Amino acid sequence: MSGLLNVGNRCSVCSQIDFLPIPCPSCQSTFCKDHIRAEDHSCPAAKRSDLSESSTKLQKCALDGCKNPSLNAYGSLSGKPTCTSCQGSFCVEHREPSLHNCSPTETSLPTKNETARALLAKNFSDATRPNASVKRRIGKPPTDPTKLAQLELMKMRQRASALDPKQQKSSIPADKRRFFKASMREKPTRDLWIEQSLSTGKAFDLLATLFGISNDETDKYQLCKMSDNAEQPVPLQYDKPLADQVEDCEELMISSA
Repeated sequence: MSGLLNVGNRCSVCSQIDFLPIPCPSCQSTFCKDHIRAEDHSCPAAKRSDLSESSTKLQKCALDGCKNPSLNAYGSLSGKPTCTSCQGSFCVEHREPSLHNCSPTETSLPTKNETARALLAKNFSDATRPNASVKRRIGKPPTDPTKLAQLELMKMRQRASALDPKQQKSSIPADKRRFFKASMREKPTRDLWIEQSLSTGKAFDLLATLFGISNDETDKYQLCKMSDNAEQPVPLQYDKPLADQVEDCEELMISSA
């Protein structure tokens, strides 16, 4: 509620909050529509001879039968229309087009679309052509190895799931995770992530469960890293953190011991 009080102002006579307060051109105080006339707020700045004439000087609402002053009857806005469709000047009760039987004038007929087209034509010479072709710049795919690696990591972060089921909804930040691929013969490759402090032995146990290896058969397998610099997969040391032996986006494989 306090936020609403910052909009509009209070009438200097009745203290009613008015969202469209009207300033008095004589005393500069703000009033509601019921107290804007000089005689209604005993304006100290207006001459006594003007008090009886103030109502006749004010522009009335353009709706037939309404004697209220228009919203733009005061100050620098005097004489300006309040309705942009019919160019009429109405009071606060009749300012909405549906409340004063609005009939748009010819000068108000241009639509927003036409105004937008005119603006485009002014700033973009080809914008108004019916068959103007739009040329789109298509970026070339990156070829730099560093950028390619960054792109692959971004994609993997989107696809990867937690190796530890207990961490599926974890709030561990991305820079504290290690993202990698894991595979096993005749099994689909998986994109996974672990917490960087996880030991390689614990990661192997979780991978064995993921790929359906029973506890009494784990000694028949070993966890290895695929390396471009080695002809054969490199076995990992179970007593060290996996993140110390594997970089992001590298591929692990469970193979026969």
